[in-house]
Amino acid sequence: MTGKIRCLECGRWFRAIGRHLTQAHRITAREYRARHDLPASCKLAADDLRAAQSERTRRMIAEGVMHNDPRAASEAARTAGRGRRSSQDLARQAEIARRIPHQTIPEGGKRADGRDAARAREAQRRRRAGIRLRPAAVLTGDKLAEARRLWADLSIPREEVARRTGVTLATLYRRLGPRKRIAPRDGYRPDDWPPARPE
Repeated sequence: MTGKIRCLECGRWFRAIGRHLTQAHRITAREYRARHDLPASCKLAADDLRAAQSERTRRMIAEGVMHNDPRAASEAARTAGRGRRSSQDLARQAEIARRIPHQTIPEGGKRADGRDAARAREAQRRRRAGIRLRPAAVLTGDKLAEARRLWADLSIPREEVARRTGVTLATLYRRLGPRKRIAPRDGYRPDDWPPARPE
């Protein structure tokens, strides 16, 4: 057959087999060439199709529709009327967005997870604006010593340790490591455990 190439996987004939390989056989062109020991220069489209595509590209470049010079292409894109949006465009877009009816839970309502809807909305607005909901707590000095003492006492639940020290569980695990049961020994004091981690 002229103007077609044969797929070595299934034996069918195609004008181009690149898409056929990915859809029918779930392999890439590189895997296909490696599997059948084909050189990288082996084309996966018929000669007449490649010639037609090449001629079409040359014609588009000559007509100025397509640019083979990257600088000319970027300049053409800049002057094609798709520049940055002006403040008027942004204001108009914001006005359109305000008119879109949004379904919101009424004041005093609860979300599916049981949280207060109004507080969750406010938290989301603050997150989007980049405002920290609460300042990051720091474990230093006396507070760190107290956290170590409480963390070493396994009779106190970890959530209670976090509440008493005013930091998150993630901060406690990051600064103090996992809680471990330590066998009592001579000279053991809860203040000595866990050892301070290097900063």
